[in-house]
Amino acid sequence: MLTDPWRNVVLQKIRFVPLQGKLGDYRVHALLASHLANFGHGNTGWVGDYKGRPMLFAERDGCALALASSAPMRKRSVGFAGVSDGCKTCRNISS
Repeated sequence: MLTDPWRNVVLQKIRFVPLQGKLGDYRVHALLASHLANFGHGNTGWVGDYKGRPMLFAERDGCALALASSAPMRKRSVGFAGVSDGCKTCRNISS
């Protein structure tokens, strides 16, 4: 993880290496649970693009975040915890 002393940025480099099987045997998901300003409720989230790169965004009271990936995001969604969030979607896919 890298931080930038001049900007409000956290950069993580993550590499998935399967311990069993091949990479193609797996479906990797990223789940962003925004809790801006120490609150999960009251955030506004959306999917969009920035300079042609697909991203996830969230904002609350002037605090914002963005999630991008160098690997292609085949699907993106924004939802409500326990109702239409990524965890619920992943549970439905795996069952």
